[in-house]
Order: sequence, then C-alpha cells, then structure tokens
Amino acid sequence: SFLGATSVRLSNIIGKEGHVTTIEKYDEFANIAKENIKNNCDYDNVSLIVGDAIKILENFNSNNKFDFIFLDGNKELYLEYIIQLDNLIEDGGMIVVDDIFFHGDALNDNPSTQKGRGAKRVLDNIKNLTQYRSTIIPLGNGCLLLTRKPS
Repeated sequence: SFLGATSVRLSNIIGKEGHVTTIEKYDEFANIAKENIKNNCDYDNVSLIVGDAIKILENFNSNNKFDFIFLDGNKELYLEYIIQLDNLIEDGGMIVVDDIFFHGDALNDNPSTQKGRGAKRVLDNIKNLTQYRSTIIPLGNGCLLLTRKPS
C-alpha cells in the first residue's frame, strides 16, 4: 500500500462493482494510506490489511482469486511472491511486477544490491513461468506484465 495512492487510483477506476485489497507492512504507512483511501476514494471498495504480505498471502487460498495484482514490495522476495500469487490469480488475470529493473541493477550480471538480485531472479526465471505470457515495459524502472494463460 505504502501511502495508498495506487489503491485510490485503482478503486476509482474499477468503481462500485469492483474491490481492491491492499497490504501494508508498516503501521505508519498504513495509517497514511487509510486516510488517503478515506479522503480520496469515490467508492467504499478498498480493504487495507496491515502486516507482512508474504505471511498474509499464506492465509489466502484458491477461494481468494484476483483478476489483477500489482506487486510492488520486497524486491528481494519478488520470485517468492509470484510463486505464492500463482494460486490466487484468475485465468486471464494479470500480475504487474513494478520496478523489475531496480534502477538498472537487475540488468547487471552481478547486481550490487539485494533488491537488484531479487528482481534479477525474476528476470532469470521468466522462462520457467510457462503458465504466463510475459511482457516487459522498459520505461523508468521497468514493469513486468504476467498474464495467466487459460488452464
């Protein structure tokens, strides 16, 4: 969630027929996000969960399916997130992985940061994600789009 800006935008785009579930690890940012969501969403369609996303997602199951997931968190664990999210994304759904280049560090043979190494692990493993069509948008820090193929 961080400050809630993406949640607000998605909420207003999908309208009253959709729902946004967002996760923020830190109380300080969750409180800011709550205020931003309360003050800027046109609809009451956002659920904010406070806690560590990697642990929270363990409690989700195939009954908690999503058609769109925006992943922008611990770059060090991006591959683990994608593996967890695989059970939660609908056929035809999309996972957007933000900052996949991590300031270009993920494009180095040996990234100099843990975040760069985490993003590089995803880039190195795209070929193994055969249940997805993948597209990289090379703008800014890059976005990886993973669209789930029909079963």
